[in-house]
Amino acid sequence: MVRVSVHYAATPGKRFDMEYYLGKHVPLTKQRYGDAFLGFEVYEGSSGGDGGLPPIAVTGHFYFESAERLVEGAQKHNAELLADIPNFTDIVPVFVIESRRAGSVGFAPGASSGSKPAPETP
Repeated sequence: MVRVSVHYAATPGKRFDMEYYLGKHVPLTKQRYGDAFLGFEVYEGSSGGDGGLPPIAVTGHFYFESAERLVEGAQKHNAELLADIPNFTDIVPVFVIESRRAGSVGFAPGASSGSKPAPETP
């Protein structure tokens, strides 16, 4: 499994339309990647460590079956998905591709989308 985290910095004067993101962009991503797409999580920053504004406004975690399937889908659909970004934000996203190395969380990322439980790792 591989995860793509997309971070949108909290920037004064910038916009992020969560309704569009959850109602249009995420379903479009799921549709384009098909069964390679295992699920997603979206987090909205609530505060920074000092109690002030969070450095990140929104983070989307997208889970895929494998790096190979991610690349395969990206080659076909990234132009369309990237072109959709201005429809919900004017914040420049930061993309990070991640592979899980350890964890103790007992739930599956994206479990509500029908994926199987993720195995715990030591």
